[in-house]
Amino acid sequence: MTILRAIIGTFLLLLIAVPVATAQDETGTHPLFEMLARVPDTAEGRGGVMMYADIRAAEVARGLPAFTSHEVWNAAEVLGAQRLWLFSLPHTLPQDFAQQFFIVVDEMPRLLGFEIFDIDRTMTFNNPPSVGNIIQGRFDADAIDAALLARDYTRGGFGDVLLWCGPDGCDSGLNVDIAGREPGNPFGGNLGRVEPFSLLDGYFLNSADFAVLEQIADAALDRRPSLSDAPDYRAAAQAITQRGLLRGAMFVNPLEAFGANPFADLLSISGLTEEQIAALQAQFGLDDESFVPVGLAAELVVIADLAFPHESQGRQSATIGLVYRDEDTANAALEELTARLAEPLPSLAFGDGDVTIQDLIDSRNATLQPPRLFNATEDGRVVLLLEMNGDLIRGNAENDDGFVIQSGLLFRLWQDMFFRRDLLWLA
Repeated sequence: MTILRAIIGTFLLLLIAVPVATAQDETGTHPLFEMLARVPDTAEGRGGVMMYADIRAAEVARGLPAFTSHEVWNAAEVLGAQRLWLFSLPHTLPQDFAQQFFIVVDEMPRLLGFEIFDIDRTMTFNNPPSVGNIIQGRFDADAIDAALLARDYTRGGFGDVLLWCGPDGCDSGLNVDIAGREPGNPFGGNLGRVEPFSLLDGYFLNSADFAVLEQIADAALDRRPSLSDAPDYRAAAQAITQRGLLRGAMFVNPLEAFGANPFADLLSISGLTEEQIAALQAQFGLDDESFVPVGLAAELVVIADLAFPHESQGRQSATIGLVYRDEDTANAALEELTARLAEPLPSLAFGDGDVTIQDLIDSRNATLQPPRLFNATEDGRVVLLLEMNGDLIRGNAENDDGFVIQSGLLFRLWQDMFFRRDLLWLA
């Protein structure tokens, strides 16, 4: 009993000692911009779906302490709080972090020299297998060095840049070796890859593709432009960091979000009948050449997971942002989207044409706010924002069946609709 009380006391002290996270760090710059400063403005940097996750913001939003060590994790097990922490995590974390979590917790220190609790934020970009990873946290270079050298890595680098490559060289990170799988290593270990790593200014950098890792390092060292210099990404980041806590976000090119001709294959990708598709085409003006693009007229699409824990009731917001080059294009898109939302929009992925987008929003006990414009400071860029708001999930909140509710379910709805091509009404 004395040990149990000591563990609980330690956990409570850690809870009291954790500072409240703010929208900005001590430099006055939101962490999202710091991460973007390390993403190269190249075809690879803009490739695929870029995912940003802030574990520290997610903890504050849920009302939890910062899980920054195994000590906190073990104390949380006694109090039954481990599940709450897992349910608080952003839906934009790297895939292997979630799928192999319990193996990663045990094996990551041996394999990489740091633990998952040392990580504050993550950024992933580009398409597999050349995904780039930018990890911000608290890293001990000596511990990383010892762990990697014990696995036959070689150390290199220049100046303040540390570089580790596998025994077969820096260019061998894409090689798959199923017999050598290490699921506890979330950076290619599940495929037996021996990927290169770098440590620079407190950021752990990685890609199986060494050329991509070089691009990340060059961007971090200001040797090439980064996405923090790009007006479209800066405008999107400004729009989603003005208020609240940013738990996570995803960025994608409109052509990847909607396709070059998103309505051409409606019959094959949806459960709608030909009659329902014809009605949808008429609703959007596709049958009389009066179609006004919304998402397809944008430069960039961003979907953000925001929390407002300091409001009296607590609020969460899943916000879609569309970045436009000029005010005229943004105003035309705003007018068109407002008109579309005035009529029922059928879901293409849920039900058989009998489920509307509003039904999906209602199922989350959420409300859709009227679309609005945000004027960024970057070259006249304007961002159209569409917000879905609901009550913030805090503490051990449960549903009617007595199960703990996962955080960020409003964002998860937009995210699922994106991957299931159910956002075509936004094109």
